[in-house]
Amino acid sequence: IAPFLPIIAIVAMIAIRFTKDKDIIRISWDKLAQFMAFLVILTMFRLLQYQFLLDNGIMQALPTLPPEIDIQKWTLGLVFWEDMFFGVPLFYIWKYMNRTWLKVLLTVMISLVFGYGHAYQGMSGVVWASFLPYFVSYHYGKKYGFGTCMIGHVAYDVSTVYLIKMLPYLL
Repeated sequence: IAPFLPIIAIVAMIAIRFTKDKDIIRISWDKLAQFMAFLVILTMFRLLQYQFLLDNGIMQALPTLPPEIDIQKWTLGLVFWEDMFFGVPLFYIWKYMNRTWLKVLLTVMISLVFGYGHAYQGMSGVVWASFLPYFVSYHYGKKYGFGTCMIGHVAYDVSTVYLIKMLPYLL
């Protein structure tokens, strides 16, 4: 089913364009530009941090990518489906459900499923990723459009992965 998730996400995005909530898939280009500037600064910080850690013997070797990511890096362009499957449902849950306890329960369940999908990053990856659907995708998607979050998510993952791949040539 995994190869079909991006296709299902695209179909869902097209379907949403024909609903009263069609604006949630918008792209706020100004906010995306601000995020791209943040990514440039973050990348410079990471690069300097790795150099500092190596120079001071705190880190003995450069980080490497998990095989799940390193084998097929082109799949980074498909991570937008995660925001569609985990952030957009939270939008509908928090907008249309009346029972707070059920909203919270569903939010926790969705967040844990998302976090579990990042188990290849270790337990810390699971924990950190569990916060992303609600605190990043839902909140920023509701405010700036889920299209903005999807493109930002792809840009973040690409910048992170390719920085790691480029480290041997940059340091």
